[in-house]
Amino acid sequence: MSNQKTYSGNRVTGRRRGDGWVAAAFLSPTLLVFSAFVIFPVLFSFYLSFHKWNMFGTDTAYVGLENYGRILDSRCCIFPEQEDHRQEGAADCFLCSGDHVISRGGGHLAVGL
Repeated sequence: MSNQKTYSGNRVTGRRRGDGWVAAAFLSPTLLVFSAFVIFPVLFSFYLSFHKWNMFGTDTAYVGLENYGRILDSRCCIFPEQEDHRQEGAADCFLCSGDHVISRGGGHLAVGL
């Protein structure tokens, strides 16, 4: 009767003391790798988005929202050498990016399948 689960109201209470440590031991390597390769790069990229940073140097300068302002005011060019493809504004830049993702990504997906 020691291995049987006991019922207390609507809840089954069959857990032993110390099961939480076992779960943490199994989850910790996964969480460590996930943190190193997903969470840290996302947070560091967000931090860098507020700085002017040369990837090959150690100089960083805080610029605040200036980088985001440049994105909204910039020109998006699919083919910079051809003036008729030049578009302006943030909405058009997102459309250009979407076009690249769909046309190039779809092609790679089709070839990969």
